[in-house]
Amino acid sequence: MADEKKSFHLQVAEEVIAALKDGTAPWIKPWEPGQQPEGPMNAMTGKSYRGMNRMRLSMAQGGNIDSRWCTYKQAESLGGQVKKGSRGIGVQYWKFDEQQPIKDEQGRPVLGEDGKPKTETLMLERPRAFFATVFHASQIENMPPLPPREESRPEWERHQQAENLLMASNAKIFHDQADRAYYRPSTDEIHLPPRQQFSTPDKYYATALHEVGHWSGHESRLNRDLNGPFGSDEYAREELRAEMASYMLGADLGIGHDPGQHHAYIASWIESLEKDPREIIRAAQAAEQIREYVVGLEKNQELSQGNEIENKEHAKEYILESQEQAVRQESQEKTWLNVPYKEKKQAKAAGAKWDREEKRWFAPEGADLKALGQWLEQDKDPVHQVSSVLHPRAEFGQTLREAGLLLEGDPAMDGKIHRVPVEHGRSGARDGAYCGHEQANRPNGWYQNHKTGEQGKWLATGQVLTQVQKTELSQEVSAQLTEAEKERQAVQEQAQKRAFAKWMNAAPHPMLHTTDNYLDRKGVENLGLRYDKLGTLLVPGYDLETGRIQTLQSINPAGAKWFGKDCPKSGAVYVYPDHLNHPEKEQDKEHPEIVLVAEGYATGASLHQATGLPVAIAFDAGNLKEAAMAIHKKLPKASITICADNDHSHPSGNNVGVDKAKEAAAAVGGKVIVPEFSKEEKEKGLTDFNDLHQSRGLDAVAKAVGHKAYTADQSLDGEVER
Repeated sequence: MADEKKSFHLQVAEEVIAALKDGTAPWIKPWEPGQQPEGPMNAMTGKSYRGMNRMRLSMAQGGNIDSRWCTYKQAESLGGQVKKGSRGIGVQYWKFDEQQPIKDEQGRPVLGEDGKPKTETLMLERPRAFFATVFHASQIENMPPLPPREESRPEWERHQQAENLLMASNAKIFHDQADRAYYRPSTDEIHLPPRQQFSTPDKYYATALHEVGHWSGHESRLNRDLNGPFGSDEYAREELRAEMASYMLGADLGIGHDPGQHHAYIASWIESLEKDPREIIRAAQAAEQIREYVVGLEKNQELSQGNEIENKEHAKEYILESQEQAVRQESQEKTWLNVPYKEKKQAKAAGAKWDREEKRWFAPEGADLKALGQWLEQDKDPVHQVSSVLHPRAEFGQTLREAGLLLEGDPAMDGKIHRVPVEHGRSGARDGAYCGHEQANRPNGWYQNHKTGEQGKWLATGQVLTQVQKTELSQEVSAQLTEAEKERQAVQEQAQKRAFAKWMNAAPHPMLHTTDNYLDRKGVENLGLRYDKLGTLLVPGYDLETGRIQTLQSINPAGAKWFGKDCPKSGAVYVYPDHLNHPEKEQDKEHPEIVLVAEGYATGASLHQATGLPVAIAFDAGNLKEAAMAIHKKLPKASITICADNDHSHPSGNNVGVDKAKEAAAAVGGKVIVPEFSKEEKEKGLTDFNDLHQSRGLDAVAKAVGHKAYTADQSLDGEVER
């Protein structure tokens, strides 16, 4: 088993170099729309493989449309059997935390209400790597058949989703080039040829999203090195990251992949990997990070330039990626040193060496340990333990300064990412980043010096604070949280005023002629909506308690949707007829009525046109429960029916629309109805009542609402009735 003796990164690098030389690496091959295989996924869990695992399995999978992989045991659980003689592919994954029992002062397990020991999640000081061998579905006998795959997603659907990503980025895109496409970091601009100059819309979106990949590396976003001149190693490395990310996005969106002129970098990529095999791991991680970042912008429209990374959910992904890059393989042979950044020249002169893989200093074999004594790691020697008491912020600050980050006073430990200058960094640049959590069971954080490449995690050493210090800390954090909440509310208030002003300045009809009208394509009427000056349809989301506009959804003629920056969406509802929006009509509370709740506007409009019943638009599945509760509070006697989207082919394997509808109905004692589709309709991607309307007419919608409703309690006990 020669491969087992090689490190994971070396195995992968050799495979990639061979694929690049053969022209079979997936990101250097052109893929037509709909022909590109989906990203590799685990057949048991339904989860997609990420980073280098995704690239390695994609190379092995080739053009096979079956993207399922699983371990030997998972194959058995699925009723299959790995064929004799089959050779699996190794994948690597990491464990960053673990569950540990909570114990009382006497060291006894603390029990929960269910009588079972309570546990807590603790971050590992040094994440652990695990390896598994997986086999492709074609290597497994009696594998469950591959679900039917649509040969090609509808053109309008994939183009709309790609357009959504471009619009969500808010990138400055100029169509002013004859035959070039590029991103200019100095002005933070993307320059492309006009759309009509591309032979197909798919090629336009593939090119534009490749440049958005470069755009994501700006220092205010993912902060990659974009300053390498054309032809340099740095330039080629950035192209590798963007091209791999473009390949991933092309597979996700179904728009295909066009490597274009990027074949010119193959020789540089091979040379780079031969010099440093770990580069392919870093490149794949960065490409996955780019993909997650670009896709995340659409999911979190409130992100904007310079502030995207501070979104909590996206920051979580960013932190996990940074931690994954910080992990290095264990090495027991070397004598490690603790060398502060400012003392690195002195340590180097005394014989210390820098381990590029571990990103740590060490004493090489035969070195004079006496000369290096002041930097020897002494964590395990109780004689050398630090005896002084340090506040967690002071201790974290010391760690950050040793890594070369420049701070004014103690670091902020509010769970947010902070960017700071670094020693010998560029003038005005913030090439350092850190994030600290002070309120955790054990204060912790992470840091990264983008100039030196040094990065790591920090965990408080367990030094005990006095009761006075604990009280002061608690008061300080409480004051910070109070102030932060005031700032958040002030920002939301201003955002809601802007949304209200935009609504008041809008008109009930488009002010400009548009050749592609969203409502016409959806086959629905304008139920009280307005248009801005650019022809964008506006759907207001109201706070039913105050009657004020809480958020404003914009829908352009192509169907791209977004919300106003900093406007809260949770609990926002658009109701038609609009009597629910007016608190003064208290008499409505005394008359029970049926209110239909749907995710999107077009779905709600189809339901109203088919039944004449009031409809409430919740905007998405995640807001169904909050919207239903707001209506129930406003009209406690109303009968609320949740009209679910039938997400029968959701990538997660779960029917998200139905699941969220169940939760909403259960919260208000309401009902759930789900549109029923034929096999052919499902294969076309039909999911909601607007799709049912366009496929079979309004009578089919009315029939579904009138004869397919049932109580939430019934739906929670079993499968959804359709």
